Amino acid sequence: MTIITDTTTDTGILDDDVLLERIKRDDQAAFSMLMERYRDKIKGLAWRLLYNDEAAEDALQEVFCAVWQNKDKWEIGGAAKFSTWIYRVTVNKCVDVKRKMRPQVDIDDTNLSTNARAERIISAKQMEKTLGQLLDTLPEQQALALRMYYYEDKKVEDIAAELDNTELGVRSLIKRGKAALRLYESDLEIYR
Repeated sequence: MTIITDTTTDTGILDDDVLLERIKRDDQAAFSMLMERYRDKIKGLAWRLLYNDEAAEDALQEVFCAVWQNKDKWEIGGAAKFSTWIYRVTVNKCVDVKRKMRPQVDIDDTNLSTNARAERIISAKQMEKTLGQLLDTLPEQQALALRMYYYEDKKVEDIAAELDNTELGVRSLIKRGKAALRLYESDLEIYR
């Protein structure tokens, strides 16, 4: 006797292409399944790029809106995997959000007295800002790999999984990113 089970509601069994095909037919349940599958990964990626929970949540919403709005354009079984596409959309949305965000430094909070602590705080904020600007000059994948590796202490294999890349590819991104930042080493020397 063969038992046929209904796999239409199990997100772990249905692959992305099946869900995307259903989404093309305005299947909101399939869209919910896809959102659930990618929610944590996309929000984590957005947070690593923006370092702001609220902005990461906004980017997440914009990414899923883009998925729904572009559902008819997605090529099932095409050259690009959906996971690669959605990560790229996330990076682009975060770049857009980042452009809109302006660094907010409250001068009163830094207590601009002449004591050494205030000067260290200001210097650290300036170095952080400069380093962030330097990372922003790198290709997005290099900057993201460096942030994940150094700021979040992630292993290369974990970064590779999150960026949908190989370990060798991630090592190359980190190496090239470090080499590019060495060109700006003198810009950071003034903060030491």
